[in-house]
Amino acid sequence: MAQHPSLDAQFEEPDPIRAVAEMNPYVPCWCRSGKKYKFCHYKRERQPLIKIYEVEEEMRREFNRGYCSYPKSAGDECSPGISNAHTVQRRGGLGAIGEAGYVLSVKQSMKAMIEHEGKPPPKRIGLGRASVFPGFCNKHDKVAFQLIEGANVAFEKTTALLFAYRAIAYERFAKHWQLKTIAIQREMDRGQPLSKQEVIRFPAD
Repeated sequence: MAQHPSLDAQFEEPDPIRAVAEMNPYVPCWCRSGKKYKFCHYKRERQPLIKIYEVEEEMRREFNRGYCSYPKSAGDECSPGISNAHTVQRRGGLGAIGEAGYVLSVKQSMKAMIEHEGKPPPKRIGLGRASVFPGFCNKHDKVAFQLIEGANVAFEKTTALLFAYRAIAYERFAKHWQLKTIAIQREMDRGQPLSKQEVIRFPAD
């Protein structure tokens, strides 16, 4: 199989974003949102400040909307409702490392990060909510992964494929969610002075 050209391509760093105090109202905004300046960063510093908790909550709502990742075929429609699919099987992997029905998670809320100055301790989370994502409808989650949901799973070609498929489905779901939340994160510079707007839009510069 031929190697994809991207594997050898040289990384080209994008030009840094520079904030502009005043622009023609009808030209593309300096922030590269694709919107005209009049409908984007015009008088941005006068807009109400956005709270980081509001951004986090909106991103969480977007995550929880979910969708079914199962390949569709004629006559095989999804069932109502999205399941919280486990990336690690509940009765197998999670059950093996859990204690009294709980496991430790390092995923933290913004509030915990702020309260603990960026170093929050792991938190306990129930096995039913650990390592889940809303990536399959109830029917297809059961149909696709019933072979690997037991406590003792034979590791052979079929089950190995299912483990890999669920992991890939999660990665695709996570990337799709991140793309969907770009518009939400773009609102984080509302009410900020021009210098901070530039930093928020291009923090790596």
